Amino acid sequence: MTKREFYTAIIENEELNNEMKEVARKALHSLDTQEANRNKKQAEQHAKTRAKILEVLKNGDKLLASEIATILEYETSVISGVLQGMIKKGTVQGEKITIRGGGTKVQYSIVAEEEDEEGEEE
Repeated sequence: MTKREFYTAIIENEELNNEMKEVARKALHSLDTQEANRNKKQAEQHAKTRAKILEVLKNGDKLLASEIATILEYETSVISGVLQGMIKKGTVQGEKITIRGGGTKVQYSIVAEEEDEEGEEE
């Protein structure tokens, strides 16, 4: 049972007094606040990481997540996770490549901006 489930069970129990329920409500509010702060910090960190990734890829290079991670001195798993979010937003694209031994990996690059009919960037 998680803390959240425990506190919710206390609040919903009709046999407990109001003082106990209020303690549980405050504890739940504290958990919610901590989670919101954690999510905000993570979002801020991911924004910084996205900017760094774009800086690495700005010259049109196609790099593996592990190569980007090495350049930025991050864990590959962190870079891979951020890159997946960037793919969903359309900021970067991934291209599967075959490596020696028959395996595949993904090279990442910035999505090229589309040009209009007159050859100017939008």
